[in-house]
Amino acid sequence: MLWNTDPTGICLVFPSLQITGTSSLVFYLLFLVALSVLFEYTRLAALASDRALRADLRRQTYPLAAQPAARAPSPAGSLRPSPISPTYASDQESLLGPAAAGGKRWGAVRLPCELQAKRSAWYSANMALSFYLMLVVMSYNAWLIGAMLFGAGFGHFVFTRQFDLDSVGVEDEGKAICH
Repeated sequence: MLWNTDPTGICLVFPSLQITGTSSLVFYLLFLVALSVLFEYTRLAALASDRALRADLRRQTYPLAAQPAARAPSPAGSLRPSPISPTYASDQESLLGPAAAGGKRWGAVRLPCELQAKRSAWYSANMALSFYLMLVVMSYNAWLIGAMLFGAGFGHFVFTRQFDLDSVGVEDEGKAICH
């Protein structure tokens, strides 16, 4: 495994994805840029989905599944502050205490199967893209790595235009390729 700049003959993980000349090089470079952009999209979409789900649960717009056994029983579909096993939504809350969250500490909840399946699908798609991109990086080819870095940077530019000033640490979850 040596750093190289000649992509001719390199296989992109599968034998059918082999660079044979200039036209296939351009095609596969664009393909890798698109995959890197898609990786950024799936990563950020999963974070946005979790953020929206957390907000909906706090507003009690989703009926909750059974509460964990360690918590005292509560009326069906309600989310109430819990002194037992607190799960903080952000680093700001954990650093500043429950006062930063309006004096409330939220316990962990068990998600319904359909919501957890959606979260798991986003996670699996992101992991699959991550593994594939990692295997391509292991070709040590400057052209291929450059295309993926450009795609990741472009995807980050396009999909992270909003910057939440109230959030501390939450936006940084999963900020790197997660292999």
